[in-house]
Amino acid sequence: MANEDHELVRRALEGDTGSFDLLVEKYTSRSYWIALRMVNDPSEAEDLLQDAFLKAYQGLKGFRGEAGFFTWFCRILIHQCQDHLRKKHFRSRFSFLFQREGEEGDKKNLEEDYADPHWSSSPEKVMEQAESSHLIQEAISELPVRQRRVFILRHLQGLRIREIAGTLGISEGTIKIHLFRAVQSLRKRLGETLGDQP
Repeated sequence: MANEDHELVRRALEGDTGSFDLLVEKYTSRSYWIALRMVNDPSEAEDLLQDAFLKAYQGLKGFRGEAGFFTWFCRILIHQCQDHLRKKHFRSRFSFLFQREGEEGDKKNLEEDYADPHWSSSPEKVMEQAESSHLIQEAISELPVRQRRVFILRHLQGLRIREIAGTLGISEGTIKIHLFRAVQSLRKRLGETLGDQP
């Protein structure tokens, strides 16, 4: 797979835009879920993903093949998401600087649609499970940035410790520490919130 990606990158550098389109098609779905878990907003995740692919294409000469293309691209995507969250946090804290006179900010109640075929058909049970899923998503989104991104890459995207270390450019030991702290925080938060629910 790595050799195939490297060949597509080589062709793209030679001017074959179709080769880069194949890389985009190949990794869009997986990358989208990373962005979504980072920013917790479907529309923002789509925009950030498109921006990241554009940035990757423009900086394709910087891909040296030392890591896989997806690992290299993940670094770009995560940086895009983090930069977006920093700006969003600033705008949120100082929203009065950005509002026009008489303008009121809209708040969207965005909840991910968990279409799990194993869920109960009972309306009451479905509501209970949907609420639990929302609470889990909320708990993940409130983890410190470093813990959240490591937890997402490991437990939601299935990357190995070595792959995460390569993606984020930090040691495997540090990854394990962030994972441990993230899991402990989630267990404490969800234990308090959900009680005996799994």
